[in-house]
Amino acid sequence: MIPLNELRYGILIHNKDKKEIRINHISDIVMIGQSNEKYFGIDITPKWLNRMGFEKEIFKYMPEGNDDFRYLAMYYNKAEVWAFSWDFQEMICIADNIHYIHQLQNLFSTLNNGSELTFDVS
Repeated sequence: MIPLNELRYGILIHNKDKKEIRINHISDIVMIGQSNEKYFGIDITPKWLNRMGFEKEIFKYMPEGNDDFRYLAMYYNKAEVWAFSWDFQEMICIADNIHYIHQLQNLFSTLNNGSELTFDVS
C-alpha cells in the first residue's frame, strides 16, 4: 500500500483491480487517505519506461573472467540514464528505494526542479 506522503499531483498509481489512477487534485489524496480501498504503486517495467518516453539502448559486453557475452539495456530520458536491465530480464535497477512509477515520478520532479515526467497512459 502507498504511504500518503508519496502522493502528489500528477502521479500514477493503481487500485487492487489494477485500474490506473492519476492524482489530479488534492481532493484525490484526501479521498485515498479516507478510503478503505487499498492503492498500490505500479511496478517499473521496460513497457512502462517505454510508455513514459524513455529510450533504450542495448550494449553487448563480456564480464571480466567470463567468456560469455552479456547484455545491458540502458533506459534514458533527455540523455540522462535512469534505469538498467541485464540480459533482457524484467528487473529494472534505478535506485535501491525506487520500485514504482510514482516513486520515479517523484524522483524525476525533485531532480529536475519541479519538472514533471509527463506521459500518456492510454
